[in-house]
Amino acid sequence: MDLKNATHFQAEIKKHPEWELEKTIDSSEFSEWLSENFSICLFCSVLYVAAVFTGKKYMEDKERYNLRQPMMIWSLLLAVFSIFGAIRSAIVMYYLYADGGMHSVICSKEFYKGPIVRFWGPVFVSSKILEYMDTMFIILRKQKLIFLHWYHHMTVSLFAWWTYGAQFAGGGVFMTVNYAVHAMMYSYYAVRAANIRVPRWIAVVITASQIIQMIIGCWTVYAVNIWRGDGSCRSSWEHIFYGGIMYSSYFVLFLHFFNSAYLNKPRRGKPEARTDASKATKENGDGVSSNATTPLNGQEGLRERIKQK
Repeated sequence: MDLKNATHFQAEIKKHPEWELEKTIDSSEFSEWLSENFSICLFCSVLYVAAVFTGKKYMEDKERYNLRQPMMIWSLLLAVFSIFGAIRSAIVMYYLYADGGMHSVICSKEFYKGPIVRFWGPVFVSSKILEYMDTMFIILRKQKLIFLHWYHHMTVSLFAWWTYGAQFAGGGVFMTVNYAVHAMMYSYYAVRAANIRVPRWIAVVITASQIIQMIIGCWTVYAVNIWRGDGSCRSSWEHIFYGGIMYSSYFVLFLHFFNSAYLNKPRRGKPEARTDASKATKENGDGVSSNATTPLNGQEGLRERIKQK
């Protein structure tokens, strides 16, 4: 986006004035702080992985906790947060697209400088650390925890922190799509945690939307790599490499999960042949992946588990 378009964007976005809350964070200062303190995120991710395995070991001979009400509150809070984040971020994306098409949406530096996002960007990055709590619910309730879940939580927190700190291109797409998918996902979780029966097809749609999210992520990384050559897309080879590996691995893992959870029914007489994903689906009632990210495995099938209590 050139200077003329940037000025036009700033003028147009003012049609949607910032909320007072959105004026409380300076995105540029936050990006600088993230860049200077990446070791904090790295430490948190290492601590998280350690907690995953030690927590599973600790709970082996313990009774599982009934955390239905805390899960409902947690999911509801994240659902409301994601809904507002998706709506507000989409407004910015709309005006970026109106000014310069997809190139502007992906490459414009105004995303990091502009109003509205200067709040929703930083809280988005921070939320990736807080969402580690999803895994703790699974562990404390002694539900099946598959690789995709904790792998996604760890890598997405690192990538989001690094990308926003460096103000790399593509951040707006990654964030807005993630907010939108999480809005659906956590709303679903909150309803299920309230012991309300939900049609299975909704779970299928949400998991499919997560796969689409990964396709969009792969395409965005590809576009950044193409456009970085003319100097208009801020990026690096490391950004392209890690982003490509991350989103492509998510795509493969989510596709495998979708196939195992919804399409690949186990043969009769051979229950031991089921994959981890199909076992988790059988145990938890539905597939859905948590954190746009990660197979539910701990927040599904509440009705069945409550009956067992």
